[in-house]
Amino acid sequence: MITERTSLHSRQLEKQFGFCHAAADFLFNKFRFPGSRKLSRLISGLVLPPLKEQVLCPTIYGFDIVLNAEKNFEIHEIYYLGFYEAGTLDVLKQCLSPNDVFLDVGASVGLMSLYAAKMMGSLGKVFAFEPTRKSYDVFSESISHNRFSNISAFKMGLGNETRSIPIYTDRGCPSMVELNSSDPREMVEIDRLDSVLAKEGVSKVRMMKIDVEGFELEVLRGAEKLLTGKDAPIICIEYMKALIKPGEEDAVGYLEKINKYRFYQLRKSKNTISKLFEVEKGGKFRNDDNIFCLLDSHLGTLPKSLFVK
Repeated sequence: MITERTSLHSRQLEKQFGFCHAAADFLFNKFRFPGSRKLSRLISGLVLPPLKEQVLCPTIYGFDIVLNAEKNFEIHEIYYLGFYEAGTLDVLKQCLSPNDVFLDVGASVGLMSLYAAKMMGSLGKVFAFEPTRKSYDVFSESISHNRFSNISAFKMGLGNETRSIPIYTDRGCPSMVELNSSDPREMVEIDRLDSVLAKEGVSKVRMMKIDVEGFELEVLRGAEKLLTGKDAPIICIEYMKALIKPGEEDAVGYLEKINKYRFYQLRKSKNTISKLFEVEKGGKFRNDDNIFCLLDSHLGTLPKSLFVK
């Protein structure tokens, strides 16, 4: 278990992280130009050692995160740049306040949960769901290291029923959607979100992020009570067209059916801080990007500067 950064990193390496992450933040988030990400990764690749073992990595957000040495885009972005999905995190910052409840469904290594917990402070509450053993274990270590008492992490997935199902792990991101029955898998437990919230005594959620690699509709169906109530949450959900079967209902169609959600995407992408624009009914969503689902009641609570005029 990792308890102190000094157990893994020398002072010199901490300085290297600080330099690389500050440079990446400036080049990519503050003074972005074509090729800035590539330049940021080049600088970090020259300065930082390759990611070959589990490390405790600083971020630009003021907390550390435990990372495994895996061939995973998110992990390598955090390691070399100090951030990931900067656009999404900026929206979270503008949607969440102290006393809010944030749900992280498909938490992975926990970056968004840690960010929300840090930003909201001790008055806020994060409920995070991550079914895979490796990601859950490092996420738990990050919670312990940062001493975040406002995160409840569940080693489970969410769906539309209570059962054990396989999650296929030999992919860029683990998924409960079967593509090849011979793929390596891990059996995990899933439950309905409505049931979990009832057990935890949670009746109001401000925002929910869902990133479950094609299993989004099942998660939503298991949260119908939450999503049809007067205090239905803001939803950030990943849109991957390739995982939507032709003719089948998708997450957007389901949300349109059960509530009066309107749909937005960031002008530039989930990776870049920018403004939200509304995707009108029948419009096309940017693939492999996040959709932000808002009710009219949410719009009145958000800064106008968040949206394209």
